[in-house]
Amino acid sequence: MRWQDTAMRLGIILLVVWGVNILISWGMNRYFGSQRPTTQESVQTGERVAIVAKEIEQPRKLEMDFVDTPRVGVDERAVAKGRDMTYQFSTFGASLDSVEETRLLGGSVGELVVLAPCGPEEREHRALMVAFDEMTPFFYQNMGSKEEAGVRSITYVGESPHVRVTKEFRIPSEGVTVELVLTVEPLKDGGTVHPRLFLPSPHLSDLVGRDVISAVIAGLNKPLEKWSIADATKEVAWALPEIVGVQDKYFVFAMVKDSDAFARRTYFRQEQGNRLTAIVEGPAVKKKTTWHLSLYFGPKEAARLAEVDKRLEKLLEYGWLAPISKALMFLLNFLNRYVHNYGFAIILLTLLIRLVMLPLTSRGEDSMRKQKEFSRKLKLLEQKYADDPERLAQERVVLVKEHGLLPGGCLPLLLQVPIFFALSWALNSSIELYRAPFIWWMKDLSASDPSYILPILAGLSIYLTTGSTTGNDPRQKIAMVIMSLVFAGVALNMSVGLLLFICASSFFGYAQTVLMKKWRRA
Repeated sequence: MRWQDTAMRLGIILLVVWGVNILISWGMNRYFGSQRPTTQESVQTGERVAIVAKEIEQPRKLEMDFVDTPRVGVDERAVAKGRDMTYQFSTFGASLDSVEETRLLGGSVGELVVLAPCGPEEREHRALMVAFDEMTPFFYQNMGSKEEAGVRSITYVGESPHVRVTKEFRIPSEGVTVELVLTVEPLKDGGTVHPRLFLPSPHLSDLVGRDVISAVIAGLNKPLEKWSIADATKEVAWALPEIVGVQDKYFVFAMVKDSDAFARRTYFRQEQGNRLTAIVEGPAVKKKTTWHLSLYFGPKEAARLAEVDKRLEKLLEYGWLAPISKALMFLLNFLNRYVHNYGFAIILLTLLIRLVMLPLTSRGEDSMRKQKEFSRKLKLLEQKYADDPERLAQERVVLVKEHGLLPGGCLPLLLQVPIFFALSWALNSSIELYRAPFIWWMKDLSASDPSYILPILAGLSIYLTTGSTTGNDPRQKIAMVIMSLVFAGVALNMSVGLLLFICASSFFGYAQTVLMKKWRRA
């Protein structure tokens, strides 16, 4: 193959490598952009009362003022189980103390802690704390629990001289959400209280330093928006949100339904360790009032998110190739049911993609082979008729008619680019691969390879795929080596799962090329 053909292959590979970085940057700007909620007009959503600019521009209330009491309460805890989720509640703040998910970890069923219990001295960082402008109750009394029709209910009551708060948590044994029935009752005649609900971010201890935390917001019947910590914690607030929460790479904690219009506005507070807390501010309460809220504390899995609210599927970070990503993840999960190993499932999925694209790949190889032959003959004609331009033009026309060349020799390579992007987004954001082992040293398909063996193999696979077509031209050989080294460097930060796909795809492509050459010679 001539230098032009090799350069075209190199260009496509560079497009893939650079395109990943460009699209990641575009995605960060798209999802975590610098938009700001408007405060110039009143906002009206459904049955909610309009919130005016003056109200939303009030100072954010980030801190809690607790009842000053000398007594030390006893931290009594209650446990309730949903579908694959275990919730533990505490009498301290009537808070959600911990959340654990039961899932396959390292090949066996285990508990994944996504919210760890707080210490007695930690008051402001508890999940589902309800705070007020002053004298917030912290010591609650467990009024008992009951179970009816597969729903476990736990009720807490706490009060201060200003307000009595009742929290009833309802957890369906086969459900994916936690229902909170919140009742606030002012205790002083003519008194007004302003409740605020606190939702902290998920926390996976082994993702510290490489996790990405962001805010999640959606208005009534509006699309979901995602905001970086830097943008979400600026002096801004969002009016009348319907979905509010915080997500990390694999989990999301969010208020997903507000049927009684509790949420007047929301804003965010940054915590230590690059964590985030969503604060949902309720209306001014002058009499006993009750709200029903639905909350989701769970993994970002397509089926569960769609069950809660279709808008949450945007959290999967599949990008503009979401339909392809979803289809590939569906096939990957289907294959995993039979091989019980996501590493082998990725290899099988790669083989399946190669087989589906085989007709196009074969046609592309034939087209490029014809182009190579055409280029060789054209070069001979240019040498033969170098002094006769008119005859050269005639012979060129005859040569084109003889070969009947059509464009599109690189179409199969170009078709692999969206597949690469779609699968890379799916693999990088899918909790199914989190702590999923493959073989030998590869214990986590979602993490980078600590041994650097797979990045080296990825670079070698690129060399085999493109270097086998360079012939004996030393310039092309050097270019292939440089390209392979660059790709290996980029691959250092890629996940093991994605590197398995790249290596398997490249080696399958190399084997296909070798077999096709032998078949043509036979």
